[in-house]
Amino acid sequence: LITACSSQQDRRPPRGGDRGGDQASFEGYAAKPIALLFVNMDQNQDARTDGEELLSGIDRAWDSLSLNQPVGALEYGEWSATSLGSPDALPSFIAFDRDLDGRLSELEFEDRLRAEFVELDKDGNGTLERSELIFRIARPSRQQQGGEQGRGGQEGRRPPRR
Repeated sequence: LITACSSQQDRRPPRGGDRGGDQASFEGYAAKPIALLFVNMDQNQDARTDGEELLSGIDRAWDSLSLNQPVGALEYGEWSATSLGSPDALPSFIAFDRDLDGRLSELEFEDRLRAEFVELDKDGNGTLERSELIFRIARPSRQQQGGEQGRGGQEGRRPPRR
């Protein structure tokens, strides 16, 4: 009986990321959470955020963040949950706090948002278009990753005894 149980073929379904066989891969589009903030800054609803809209948007965002001075990590987390969709969304509090004093100044806040804007502005024209806010993601198939995955290349089986 023990031999029969241990010799049966493994009938478990493939692991989560392996649906569809060894050739499976995932493709899609995503946006950084900061893109939500920049889209919200588009005052004239022309599907673009320009430099003027950025500056007034930064002022509004700072006003909504800085109700309680000083702005610490907790206040930033609450603002991030509302403005970026999650208290853990990037950029993090530390990305804003350049001098690492545990508080955000208006200048630190503005500088970080400007830097994020410039990074997303792929064509460098000073205007963020929706196409610049999304990027394509692809998870390579197992073959593209260079072979088997799992613990010790054993597909979830016990590692060999030593």
